[in-house]
Formats: sequence, C-alpha cells, structure tokens
Amino acid sequence: MNILNKRLRGRRAHDQFRLLNEQLREATTHDDLVPRLLNRTGFRAATATIAEQIRDLALDLDSEPVDWWLGIVTIDDYRPIEREYGAVNANIITAACGHRLLDVLGDHCAIARVGDDRYWILVDGAGLITLADRAARTVGTEVDEFDQHGFKRPADLFVHMIVGASEFGPHLSLNDALAAADKATVQARHDGGFAAAGPRPLTGGPR
Repeated sequence: MNILNKRLRGRRAHDQFRLLNEQLREATTHDDLVPRLLNRTGFRAATATIAEQIRDLALDLDSEPVDWWLGIVTIDDYRPIEREYGAVNANIITAACGHRLLDVLGDHCAIARVGDDRYWILVDGAGLITLADRAARTVGTEVDEFDQHGFKRPADLFVHMIVGASEFGPHLSLNDALAAADKATVQARHDGGFAAAGPRPLTGGPR
C-alpha cells in the first residue's frame, strides 16, 4: 500500500509539474494583461510559422496566393490620457483596445500587445480591410474619474486606434516589415487612421 501511495503521489507531482510547465509556456508566449493576446515571443514564433507556410505554398503551383500583412496598431494620444486618468485606467483602455482587436479579427490571425499603447498584428488582406474599416474607429470604455472633491465617478472615455501595415512574406524579414508598418502609422495619422505600405496595393481597402 505504501508503494502504491508513493506511486500515486509521484504521479500527482508529475501532473502538477506538467500543468506548471504548460502554464509557464503559455506565460512566455501570451500577454499578461489580455491572455488571449500574444506577447513579442509568441508573435515572432507565429510569424516564423506563417512565413514557412508561405514559402511552402509558393512551391505549390496549384495553391491560391495568400495576401499576408503585418500591422502596427497604436492608441492615439495614449500618454496624455494616462497622465490625466492614471495608470490603472490606462490599463483598462489598453485591455479594451486589445479586446476590440480580438472581436474584430477573431482567432484567424496573430495579435500581440507589445507596449501600453501598441499592438502587432499578422493578418490576411481581407482581415486587414476589416480592421481598417472597423477597429481603427473609436473605442469606448468606462474608467474612473475624480470630481473636484476627490470623489470617484464613472466616466465614458473614447479613444482612436491608428493602423499602419506592410505586406509580409518570405522576401521581407519581420524587422523590415515592422519598420515599414511603423512608417505607415505616421502616414495613417494624416490619412484618417489607416495606411498600408507594400509593392502591391491592398485591393478593396478603405479609400
């Protein structure tokens, strides 16, 4: 009986370590604020997998070409909002924008939070058009505001997301695509919240 108990305890310990390792792996690839989002490590792994799939499809003459885009999404005027409402409320805004991206794009893409006000996205052309049409618009969330006497009161706060994108594929490294998308975000601020950079135009995208 003692031997059996030792084996059971050993099995339980093994299961606990297996669960812990799974949680640690999840923690190393996913965001701590919005767990459904990736972090930088998870995003780089996802883009490496997609790039390999693109290379394989390019060798298959019968396959349909897939239009992949790498996007950078930023929350407009985030720092002034953080200064006015505080870090806790700023995190609420960050999480709300992350959930908006997940709601708009679903699970058929890679989305990572890489800063308080910044996200990386890997998505196909159709998803990018959807993102430009919907996610770059106003995002509303409720935060705590203080009146002149120092009392808390709920307040509706609305922010805008800016989207810059670059075509993605084996011909372009992740860092180069990120640099191109980052430049596109600068242009996006002047073009109504969205801009795309790449050798081919984004067909069907917003004007």
